[in-house]
Amino acid sequence: MIRILYDEHGGYHEDLFVKIEEWPPRVLIADSNWLGDFFDPLDESVLPIDDEQRLIENRKDISRLIQLWISLLTSDQATCFLPVDLGDQSSSALQIIKAKKLNQVSRVYTEDIIYGTSEAYFLANQSVINWKPSSDTCHWKISQKAILTGLNWSLVRLELPIVPLIYD
Repeated sequence: MIRILYDEHGGYHEDLFVKIEEWPPRVLIADSNWLGDFFDPLDESVLPIDDEQRLIENRKDISRLIQLWISLLTSDQATCFLPVDLGDQSSSALQIIKAKKLNQVSRVYTEDIIYGTSEAYFLANQSVINWKPSSDTCHWKISQKAILTGLNWSLVRLELPIVPLIYD
């Protein structure tokens, strides 16, 4: 199973967790700051927003990311790349090689796509990008059903009310 968890009080950095619950288990930590530009390329006219509105917008972007993953997983592509983190110098993704029973999942990275890349560009070029194996060379075999179950669970969790932090 693969689930995405969001730390809504973590700011924009190290607030997105991709939990891979197969052997060997892993939690990939990513930033959510790239999602807004990925789905809605920079709009300089956007006014600053307060913390509550920022949380709502982040949740929407993470929901869009999960829906994108579901769309890529259920597409006819034999291999797809699920974006995890777009950084200043490199980006990471989960490479999914689809099979009848168990998909092969591995973490990859590239320097060809960085922060500021749009969803449209990523989708048009994901299969021709120079993806390299990540330094942690884990490979997982996970059924399509298990991945989709985890992603759907993640979507439902994003609909729950935001719990405020209370400082004494």
